[in-house]
Amino acid sequence: MSTISVAKADYDSKLAGYGASPPTATLAELVTALSALVGAIENTNPPPTSPPDQTTYDGLESYRATLATLKTSAQQALAIEGISVADSYEGASGVKDGQSVSDKYYQIGVPNFTLKPSAPAGGNSFVRMGTFPSLTDAAAGPPGFPKSLELAKLVADDSITANTPRSGDDNPDTVPFTANAGHGLDSYHAGGDSNYLLGFADDTRHHAMDVGSSEALSNLKTLTNGSAVDNTRANRQTETSALLTKGGWWDHSDGNRISTTVGDKVEVIQGNYKLVVLGRQPLLTSTSTTDDATRFHNNAFITDVSGGHFQEQYPSPTPCIKTVEYSQNDQGEWTLYQDNGKGNLITKLKGRTVDMFEGWKRETYVGTSSGDGSLNPEIISKTWAQRSESWTGSDDKPVAKDVTSYTFAQRVYSQVGSEKTPIGTSTEAADGNLSAGVGDGDKPGDITSKTWAQRIRSYTGSVTTPVVHMFSLTYALEIENYTFAASTMSFNGAASNLDVTLGLKTSINAALLIDVWTAGKLTVALDPWMEVTLDKTGFHATKNELNAFKTGISGKVNTLQGALTGISAEQLNVTALKTQLSELYTALAAVTAIGA
Repeated sequence: MSTISVAKADYDSKLAGYGASPPTATLAELVTALSALVGAIENTNPPPTSPPDQTTYDGLESYRATLATLKTSAQQALAIEGISVADSYEGASGVKDGQSVSDKYYQIGVPNFTLKPSAPAGGNSFVRMGTFPSLTDAAAGPPGFPKSLELAKLVADDSITANTPRSGDDNPDTVPFTANAGHGLDSYHAGGDSNYLLGFADDTRHHAMDVGSSEALSNLKTLTNGSAVDNTRANRQTETSALLTKGGWWDHSDGNRISTTVGDKVEVIQGNYKLVVLGRQPLLTSTSTTDDATRFHNNAFITDVSGGHFQEQYPSPTPCIKTVEYSQNDQGEWTLYQDNGKGNLITKLKGRTVDMFEGWKRETYVGTSSGDGSLNPEIISKTWAQRSESWTGSDDKPVAKDVTSYTFAQRVYSQVGSEKTPIGTSTEAADGNLSAGVGDGDKPGDITSKTWAQRIRSYTGSVTTPVVHMFSLTYALEIENYTFAASTMSFNGAASNLDVTLGLKTSINAALLIDVWTAGKLTVALDPWMEVTLDKTGFHATKNELNAFKTGISGKVNTLQGALTGISAEQLNVTALKTQLSELYTALAAVTAIGA
C-alpha cells in the first residue's frame, strides 16, 4: 500500500470521526491527518509541478484524481465549521460566475454567520484574490458581494467604470480664483462627477502636461494599464475607469473588522488612495430625494490622496473641502484651497505659533461686497499680551510700493487707555517692562508717535460731502506744540469762528506780522487795554513807545510781587490785593494786545 494511500485512509477516518455525533476525532487530529496526506503527495517521486505537465509525469491522472478528492474532503471539513472555499481556476475551459474560468482567482467566503448581539439576518464575509467577480451578476459572486458592490459604487459608479474618459475644462486654475475664473474648489467634479465621493481628485485636476508644460513641480508620467504614459487627464481617467474590473484583491465583511499590530506596519501604494467613512449613515434607496442625496454626500468623511496630492472633505463645518490644484502663472505652481462652507470653526492653542510667508501676493477677504451681505460677519478682535509689536517694512527694507488703508463704516471708534486705567497706570507698568530701543527716553504712561515722510496730507470730508460735526476735547496740565518749517499756511474758511481763552495767553512773533481783514473787524475788550498799530512812517517811534510801555508794565509786576511777598496772614488787605490784581490784569492785557 503506497504512502499516499495510507495517509488518505487515515484522513478519511479522521474526517468521518470529526463529522460523527458525537465526534470521535478532534479538529486538531483532522488537520494533522490532512497535513500528512499533503506531505505524502508532495514527496511522490517524481514530485509533481504546479501546474502539472501532462507530457512528463506518468500517473498524472491518478495524482489529479487524488488531489481533487483531497480538495473535496477539505471543503467538507471546512463546511462543518461554516467556511466555504471556492475553487481556483487555472486554465480550464468554460464559464464560472459569469466570466471565463481561464481567469485565475482564489476566494474564501463565510456565509450567513451570526452577527452579535442580535441582527435580523446573518452576515457574510469574503476575500477574493485574482480576477474580480462579475459586476452584472452580483448574486453569482462570493457571499456578501451584492452589498459590497453597492458600497464600492459610491466611489466607482457606472459613469466611472464605463471605459470612457470624462470631459473637463481645459483651462488651468488662476490665482486668485473667483467664481468665474479657474476651477478652485469645483475642479474635482468639473468633468461631470456629481459629488466628491466619485473617482479620484486627480482625475480632473490639471497637471502641467494638461497645458503643454514641462514644469518640474508636476509629474510628467502616470501609470495606465501598467505602462508609463503622459500624465494627462484622459490617461488618468482611463485608469480610474477600470477601478472595479481590473482585478487584484477584494474583501468585504458585514460585521466589524479589527486589525492589531504589535510591531511596525508599512504600506506602500504606487497608485492612488481613497478613504470614505459614511459615519453609520444608511445607504440611499430608490425613494431617496435629492435633498437626501445631498445630505448623504456632504456628511461623508473623505480622504483622497491621488496624483501626489490630497483632497479632504469632512462634514463639520458643512462640509469642509480642502484640495490642491495646479495654477498657471509666470512659473506654474500648486495652490491649496479650503472651503469650510457654512459652520463654525474654533481653534484653541497654547504654545508658540509662527507664520512665515514669502511669495508674490497675499490676500485676505472677509465677507463679500456683492449680494445682500447676510453672511458678512461681525469681526471682533481682542488681544491681551505681555508685548505687542507690529512692523510694516523696516529702515533698510521699506515697503516697495504703497501702504494703503480704507475704512467704510457707520461708526468708527478708537480708544487708547481709559479714565480708570490711563496708559502707564496698570499694575504691570514699570520702567523695567519697556522694551529696549522702542523710544528715546520713553517711560510708562507715554504715547509716542513719530512720522518721517516726503509729504503728509490729511483730508476730512470734501466740498460736496462735508463732515456734519467735528468735536475735539483735550484735558491736559501742559500742552506743547512746536513747528519748524520754511513757511506755514493756515486757512479757515468757516463762516463763523469763536476762540475762547480762559487763562493768560502770550503770543510772541519774532518777525514782521501781517494781519489782513477783507471785511470789517470788531474788537471788544471787557477791561481797559491798549492796542498799537504800526505804519511805515511811525514804526521806529512807536517801537520806542512800546518798549517804554513794556518797561512800565514790568515795574508794576515787580511792585505787585513785592507787595504780595510782604503780606502776612494778619495784614492781609483783601481790597488792596484786589486792586493790585486788577492793575496787573490790565497791564498784561495791554502787553498781549500789542504782541509783546
